[in-house]
Amino acid sequence: MRIGEIARQTSVSIQTLRFYERKGFLPPPARSAAGYRAYSSADLRRVNFIKQSQQLGFPLREIKELLDIHEHFSRPLRAPTARWPRAVRIARERLALIDSKILALAAMRVQLAMVLGDAADTPREHCPVAQPKQTPAPPSTAGKKSY
Repeated sequence: MRIGEIARQTSVSIQTLRFYERKGFLPPPARSAAGYRAYSSADLRRVNFIKQSQQLGFPLREIKELLDIHEHFSRPLRAPTARWPRAVRIARERLALIDSKILALAAMRVQLAMVLGDAADTPREHCPVAQPKQTPAPPSTAGKKSY
């Protein structure tokens, strides 16, 4: 299939496909007699794998490594190697990063909800998002002896 067809089937731009080829995510495709790129179904699967990995939050550096691992295991009669634990470690690291982002977003949501509160509909001296910070009152010295 030509570059436009693979682009349509994967919802990836032609420029992105050329980028993947330049950076080694896709092997150089065969060329037709007229010089057009001719992609295979394996290339289509690779692009879908890249796209799915990006949707899971993996950066291109890790996707390249995962592609190598994926290709290793997709070949027939491959014995398990150290590649499998590496793929699992990469995925676990990504999951931990996602979990930490979820916690950070939840904390941000709580802060923003508190700032907005019920009084957000009433115009104030300050923008509701940039509320002045409350300065804590100094500790009371009443009833304490000074030595």
